[in-house]
Formats: sequence, C-alpha cells, structure tokens
Amino acid sequence: MHTHLAVSKIPAIFAGSILTIIGVRNILTSNICRFFRCFRNMRERFIAILEHKKLTAKKLEQLTGIDREKWYALRKGGRRINEDDIKAIVGLAPEYALWLVTGNTAPESGQTSPEYDEALSKLPSQSAGSN
Repeated sequence: MHTHLAVSKIPAIFAGSILTIIGVRNILTSNICRFFRCFRNMRERFIAILEHKKLTAKKLEQLTGIDREKWYALRKGGRRINEDDIKAIVGLAPEYALWLVTGNTAPESGQTSPEYDEALSKLPSQSAGSN
C-alpha cells in the first residue's frame, strides 16, 4: 500500500487551489524581497552582520585570530561558512546568533538581526513625559 497520494489522484479543484496558493506565496515572497533584503542562506546573513558591524577582513583577523584570507574567501564565496566562523561572529555579535543560524529573530530574548536593529534605530524615540 502506498502511503503518499499520487498527484494524479488529487481532485482538480484541490490541485488548482494548491497551485493558486503556491503562486500567491511566490508573489508575496517576491514582493517582500523587493522591499526587504532577503537572506536566503547563512553565508548571506553572515556577510550582512559583517557589513552592519563594519568588520573588515583585517579587523576580523585581529579580533578572532582567523587569517584575513579566509575572511576574504568567505565574503567572495570562495569557501563555505564553518563552525569556527560561526563561533567567531557569535562572539563578536551575540545578539545575532539566532538569526545567523536560523534566519529567525526573537527580540523579546535579545535576538535580533541587523535589519531589525536598523529599523528600530530609525523609529522616533519614545521619551518619558513627551507627547
């Protein structure tokens, strides 16, 4: 007995609905990415942190002891992000640990993203006693 449903056995009304949902999701994702920078993988998020913190390869080498050539290669796509890179950036920017690894934020726990912090910094300040 097959445990999955063959596509040919899906009633046409449901198949059309599924395709509509997928289409809407793709349109929404596309529009969201147009307005917000989308980070599809950990390397892109890693680079966003480096840019936000204004960390050059030379500065990263000084702060982490990891050769600057490795940082250059990572930024240019010449190598994949590894455990040492993750430990280094989390040590320098612990507030971005969750976002770096999962792409999610939890502001109530102090786990944000560079974009979240940037947006928050642009909000009008709320000082006590102001109208």
